Amino acid sequence: MKIETFDELDIVRKRFNDDFNGKPPDYLMRYLDGEEQRILREMSGNDVETITEIYDKRYKKEYEIDVTKGYDLPTTYITKEERELSDSEVRAIVSACQYNLYAFAVRYFPHYLRLPSNIVQKKIYGILSDELGKPKKRRKGFRWALAAPRRSAKSSIVSTILPLWCICYNKKKFIIMLSNTASQAVDFLSDVTRELSNNALLLKDFPFVKGKGEKWRTDDIVTKNNVRVTALGTGNQIRGRKFGTYRPDLLIMDDIETSDMVRSKSQREDIQDNWFKKDVLFVEGNEDEDLTDIFFVGTILGKESLLYKLLDPYTYPDWKSDKFKSVIKFADRTDLWDKWAELYSDNFDIAREKNAWKFYKENEKEMLEGANVIWPEGDPYYKLMITYYFSRPAFYSEKQNEPIDSTKLLVLPEDIHYYKFRSDSEILAILDNPRTTYFGGIDPSVGKRSDVGDYSAICTLARDHETGLLLVVDFDLKRRSVDQQVYDIMKKHTLYHYKSFVVEENAFQYVLSEQLRKRSQQEGIYVPIKGVNQYQDKKMRFEGVAPFIKDGTIIFSEELAKKNKSYARAIDQIITFTGEGDEEDDAVDALGLAFSAAKKSRFRMIAKSTR
Repeated sequence: MKIETFDELDIVRKRFNDDFNGKPPDYLMRYLDGEEQRILREMSGNDVETITEIYDKRYKKEYEIDVTKGYDLPTTYITKEERELSDSEVRAIVSACQYNLYAFAVRYFPHYLRLPSNIVQKKIYGILSDELGKPKKRRKGFRWALAAPRRSAKSSIVSTILPLWCICYNKKKFIIMLSNTASQAVDFLSDVTRELSNNALLLKDFPFVKGKGEKWRTDDIVTKNNVRVTALGTGNQIRGRKFGTYRPDLLIMDDIETSDMVRSKSQREDIQDNWFKKDVLFVEGNEDEDLTDIFFVGTILGKESLLYKLLDPYTYPDWKSDKFKSVIKFADRTDLWDKWAELYSDNFDIAREKNAWKFYKENEKEMLEGANVIWPEGDPYYKLMITYYFSRPAFYSEKQNEPIDSTKLLVLPEDIHYYKFRSDSEILAILDNPRTTYFGGIDPSVGKRSDVGDYSAICTLARDHETGLLLVVDFDLKRRSVDQQVYDIMKKHTLYHYKSFVVEENAFQYVLSEQLRKRSQQEGIYVPIKGVNQYQDKKMRFEGVAPFIKDGTIIFSEELAKKNKSYARAIDQIITFTGEGDEEDDAVDALGLAFSAAKKSRFRMIAKSTR
């Protein structure tokens, strides 16, 4: 049963009193606290009816609330302070809200603003207040595109508060709300109609917008003050639509793309080249004057997406744009976060999440040092790190607006060949064979401190002398000082007895190579160091390694990929590497260096049939 008004609620209550002699049945009594149960048991049926009337009158008088159909947000009400304002004071406040969207939001929609505004929301408030606050003489509407992280509460402003602002102050006459599906756009419009019917303070200050207008469908309404709002899905016809003499004068485009749309070349071309360029951008229909404003907000789903292209001033020079990341700066102490990740993912610990949280709280100050996020109250660093460590592609796409373009990946996840290094008899035979040779490579870092700065990556390969198979037996990614890198290489050499170990010597990385040579001589642990200078870019170098990963010449440990966070991170870097602005590629370089040492002058791919 759906109840929309207090009158309907009174009917239900009276029927309830008749059915249960004015007292709640026993199975409902447990939902009341002790004091409420005591009072109700002492009352007669008439007393119950009387007290419910008292409660209704008190709430109606103090808060002017309505019982709202399907309303899952806090009911708006008129406070005591508001009732004490004079008419002139209210008029002054209403007038001020006309020019400032944030002031309008704070006054009428506190139920949407439960947390402090984040950077994205502040940007949206600022843009729209500047563009639509005070009337301007202009010959062209504005074009704005914002790339915002997922779950940054952008839709509350853009698809609910903005159209209501335009309705209440008659800023627009024909608004079109667009989303990736018509049903999603309808959901946005339903939030607007709900406020027009149930927001007590809004309707008090703007009584001329209250209730249903001449048209009141789920996907298309005309308000009491004659503003039309239409909800449409991506691809729906826009050009040619009119409301009397008015063409659409505001397009709100909120998450109009989906991953499927971006991945499909045919859908992508149809939406971008036909619908957007030929329909959306010509919605005004008047070549001499284009006063339609377009506000586009969403999350970048790929480098072929429409939003990604709108951010490029060379492709769309008449558009203004901005892009936001959830993590503005990562914390300095990533070594502590690595330890936390090991605790969080320890499958042998049934209390792993609790213990990881405990570790975080004990080291919270150090673990958050240097970190900067756009919304610490709504999307804290701890929550973001869970996504970062355990769903890296989703993190970069959904939170950083830096999606990985699958068409530019050199190695896909399905290209990786996994074997059970600890149980596969053939693999164990290779590792136990004294003729198996080991090769290593390091992508060094030259920072003085081990807790900040770049990662260094050490890769170790075992080469089978018969088949030429290369087993990735170890990946070691850490932030560490030069001294620690030297120590770790020497320690690994005592374990693997490298035939050759390659160190990149470009620029200051030569320091590591020299220190490694000196220390190995002093300790009597003679690491066979081979220094190299890299002249090709990383993408070209890895293009020479990728075919050997794909054909199964280079194989990986299934156990280490699941249990060892450093090893798993290295694989993540390999399968997300594009060679175009990758933030993490240390493992790619280290693997390439170890591979260059392992391959012979006449090295050939190993076909499956020859193994």
